[in-house]
Formats: sequence, structure tokens, C-alpha cells
Amino acid sequence: MTWTRRDFLLGAAAALGGCAALHRPPVDLTAPEGPLVLGWRWVPGQQRYYGLTTERFARAGVSRRVERWRYLVQAVSGEGVATLAASLLEVDAGRAGAPPPPEALVDLRRRSAPEATLQLGMNGRLARLPTQELEASLPHRLLALRLPDHPVHLGASWPDLELGSLLASLLPQRLDPHTRSQVHLVQFDLGERGATAILRSEIAVSSDAGASLELSGESVWDANRGLLLRRTLAGRSSIGGADPSERVTATLRLL
Repeated sequence: MTWTRRDFLLGAAAALGGCAALHRPPVDLTAPEGPLVLGWRWVPGQQRYYGLTTERFARAGVSRRVERWRYLVQAVSGEGVATLAASLLEVDAGRAGAPPPPEALVDLRRRSAPEATLQLGMNGRLARLPTQELEASLPHRLLALRLPDHPVHLGASWPDLELGSLLASLLPQRLDPHTRSQVHLVQFDLGERGATAILRSEIAVSSDAGASLELSGESVWDANRGLLLRRTLAGRSSIGGADPSERVTATLRLL
């Protein structure tokens, strides 16, 4: 085979390009260059299953409650607000190592609002919630992870007004509560399974009289699918002489 000058130059360029590629510095996949867009992605007819585990740690022992929920997407508006039909599929509760009697589970299911319809925006804002009672609405509130309304960079923070307002409502208004609620984008990873974001929530309500409520925890967000993978919140209270050593932890996990 006869090589022309053009063939030689093209071959040399390709070889040099290959060498350069071998010596190119590695790309830091955990530090994206541009802003990130985080938002829910819903499709009508889609079903998501989540498990909720709530644990209360007190001097008397540990009580645990486990629930399994199905969220069916009934419709999605032009603005991206999804109407979800939530169904409680399973519930179990009791002291660690001591399951409750059957009649207690029947009452627990009744108090858990087993059927509910809620509306959730792309930014995690709850446009509709069937009940404001904390225990009955806990899985839906955990699902509604507050996301930014605009693209953000790693290290950005934004308020979680819904959870902040909820905690403030638990303190007597005469105490004039002060609220601080923030969500922080603390990590972003591009791995073999796709892009995931780690977000940290810090919500605190306090009063000049010393009463306080605190919630904090982390969430794992699937940025490719627009989906919450896991969210954990731990809370403490000093209202009404509550035991400062007592704490409650709630974890919502995609099944």
C-alpha cells in the first residue's frame, strides 16, 4: 500500500491525539461545571412504592412503625403539578421485639388515612394535602422534598417553607416562634447508575421562652429520573417539658 503525504499527516495527527487523550487529566465527575436542574418527573399511570419507617427513641425503649405506600399518578397538569392517589398497603407497629395486638393494628390503620389524594409540583411543593395532621400526613410530607425553583450550583441553599410553617404551627402562638428552614445541595455524583444529588435539610423553630422543635436529615435524589430515592429526618422537641434525650427518626425509601 502506498502512503501519500496527506495519509501520513492524518495518521500522525490521530496518533498525537491518542497520546494526548492518554495523558489528559481525569475528569472530576463529582463536580459538574454548569448549574443543576432538580425537579420531579411524573407520567400519568405511573406507580411508585415507598416504605416509611418511623422510630421513637425514649427512656422506656424504642417503638417502631413501618408502612408501605403506593402513589399512583392520576394526572399531570401543563405546569407539571401531579395529582397522586396515595394508598396505604401495609402497616405494622409496636415496641421493638413486641408486636402489638390485632385490635391495635386496626385502630392504627384507621388513624393512618389509608386513602388520600394530593397534588405535588415539580419543585416538591404540596399544592393539595388532604390532612394537616402530622402523623397521618407524614409520608406525604417526606415525599414532598422541597427542590429549587431554578437551576442551582453545588453548595446552593433554598428555603423549605412548608415544613417550617408546619413546625411553627406546633408551638403556641403566644410564644412568638422564630423559624429557620433551609435545604442545602451538599453533593452531586455522576456514577455508573446515573446522577444522584445529596441534599441536607435543617429546620428549626424556637421561641424566646426556650421552647424549640428541630428537624434535620439527608435526602438522596435521582437526578436522571427526577425521583426521590431516600429521605431521613430526625426530630427533637423541648415543648411542654419533653425529655431532651427523646428523639424521633423517620425514613422514606423507594421500594
